[in-house]
Amino acid sequence: MSTEETLDVVLRHATAMRISVEAILADYADDAVVVTNMIDQPAVGTDQIRALIGASVKDLKPLDAPHATVLVRKAEGDYLMQALEDGGKLTVETFVVKDGKIVFESVFMR
Repeated sequence: MSTEETLDVVLRHATAMRISVEAILADYADDAVVVTNMIDQPAVGTDQIRALIGASVKDLKPLDAPHATVLVRKAEGDYLMQALEDGGKLTVETFVVKDGKIVFESVFMR
Protein backbone atom coordinates (compact mmCIF):
# COMPACT_ATOMS: atom_id res chain seq x y z
CA MET A 1 0.00 0.00 0.00
CA SER A 2 1.05 3.57 -0.41
CA THR A 3 2.01 5.71 2.56
CA GLU A 4 -1.15 7.77 2.04
CA GLU A 5 -3.38 4.67 2.06
CA THR A 6 -1.77 3.44 5.28
CA LEU A 7 -2.33 6.83 6.87
CA ASP A 8 -5.97 6.78 5.73
CA VAL A 9 -6.55 3.38 7.38
CA VAL A 10 -5.02 4.52 10.68
CA LEU A 11 -7.04 7.75 10.68
CA ARG A 12 -10.21 5.76 9.91
CA HIS A 13 -9.28 3.52 12.84
CA ALA A 14 -9.01 6.56 15.13
CA THR A 15 -12.54 7.57 14.14
CA ALA A 16 -13.81 3.99 14.64
CA MET A 17 -12.56 4.20 18.24
CA ARG A 18 -15.42 6.67 18.75
CA ILE A 19 -18.15 4.62 17.07
CA SER A 20 -18.31 0.99 18.26
CA VAL A 21 -16.33 -2.16 18.95
CA GLU A 22 -17.57 -3.56 15.62
CA ALA A 23 -16.40 -0.45 13.76
CA ILE A 24 -12.98 -0.87 15.38
CA LEU A 25 -12.84 -4.57 14.45
CA ALA A 26 -13.72 -3.79 10.84
CA ASP A 27 -10.27 -2.22 10.44
CA TYR A 28 -8.43 -5.47 11.29
CA ALA A 29 -7.65 -8.40 9.02
CA ASP A 30 -9.18 -11.68 10.23
CA ASP A 31 -5.75 -12.97 11.31
CA ALA A 32 -4.37 -9.66 12.66
CA VAL A 33 -2.05 -9.61 15.66
CA VAL A 34 -2.09 -6.98 18.42
CA VAL A 35 0.80 -6.86 20.90
CA THR A 36 0.36 -4.56 23.89
CA ASN A 37 1.49 -4.00 27.45
CA MET A 38 -2.19 -4.22 28.52
CA ILE A 39 -2.29 -8.04 28.23
CA ASP A 40 0.22 -10.85 28.81
CA GLN A 41 -0.05 -12.53 25.40
CA PRO A 42 -0.63 -11.13 21.92
CA ALA A 43 -4.25 -10.98 20.73
CA VAL A 44 -4.45 -13.03 17.52
CA GLY A 45 -7.48 -12.91 15.26
CA THR A 46 -10.68 -10.94 15.54
CA ASP A 47 -12.16 -12.93 18.46
CA GLN A 48 -9.18 -12.21 20.71
CA ILE A 49 -8.94 -8.62 19.47
CA ARG A 50 -12.68 -8.15 20.20
CA ALA A 51 -12.07 -9.36 23.79
CA LEU A 52 -9.11 -6.99 24.16
CA ILE A 53 -11.08 -4.03 22.83
CA GLY A 54 -14.08 -4.86 24.98
CA ALA A 55 -11.88 -4.94 28.08
CA SER A 56 -9.90 -1.78 27.26
CA VAL A 57 -12.51 0.51 25.71
CA LYS A 58 -14.94 1.15 28.54
CA ASP A 59 -16.53 4.31 27.19
CA LEU A 60 -16.21 5.42 23.60
CA LYS A 61 -15.69 9.15 23.22
CA PRO A 62 -18.29 11.08 21.21
CA LEU A 63 -17.38 11.85 17.60
CA ASP A 64 -17.08 15.57 18.37
CA ALA A 65 -14.75 15.12 21.37
CA PRO A 66 -11.19 16.38 20.87
CA HIS A 67 -8.73 13.79 19.60
CA ALA A 68 -5.48 13.01 21.34
CA THR A 69 -2.54 15.25 20.59
CA VAL A 70 -0.27 13.67 18.00
CA LEU A 71 3.29 13.99 19.26
CA VAL A 72 4.76 12.21 16.24
CA ARG A 73 3.33 10.27 13.29
CA LYS A 74 5.57 8.76 10.61
CA ALA A 75 4.60 6.42 7.83
CA GLU A 76 6.35 4.63 5.00
CA GLY A 77 4.48 2.28 2.71
CA ASP A 78 2.63 -0.32 4.81
CA TYR A 79 4.16 0.88 8.10
CA LEU A 80 3.15 3.63 10.51
CA MET A 81 4.21 4.64 14.01
CA GLN A 82 2.70 7.30 16.18
CA ALA A 83 2.92 8.67 19.69
CA LEU A 84 -0.16 10.31 21.20
CA GLU A 85 -0.92 12.18 24.42
CA ASP A 86 -4.43 12.36 25.82
CA GLY A 87 -5.13 13.73 29.28
CA GLY A 88 -1.61 12.99 30.49
CA LYS A 89 -1.65 9.43 29.08
CA LEU A 90 1.02 8.47 26.57
CA THR A 91 0.28 5.94 23.81
CA VAL A 92 2.86 4.68 21.32
CA GLU A 93 1.58 2.56 18.43
CA THR A 94 2.94 0.86 15.35
CA PHE A 95 0.81 -0.50 12.52
CA VAL A 96 1.34 -2.71 9.51
CA VAL A 97 -1.45 -2.31 6.93
CA LYS A 98 -2.09 -4.60 3.96
CA ASP A 99 -4.98 -4.35 1.49
CA GLY A 100 -6.76 -1.70 3.58
CA LYS A 101 -6.68 -3.75 6.81
CA ILE A 102 -4.49 -3.64 9.91
CA VAL A 103 -2.51 -6.90 10.02
CA PHE A 104 -0.27 -5.97 12.96
CA GLU A 105 -0.47 -3.39 15.72
CA SER A 106 1.70 -2.80 18.74
CA VAL A 107 0.45 -0.53 21.53
CA PHE A 108 2.26 0.78 24.59
CA MET A 109 0.17 2.84 27.01
CA ARG A 110 1.09 4.53 30.28
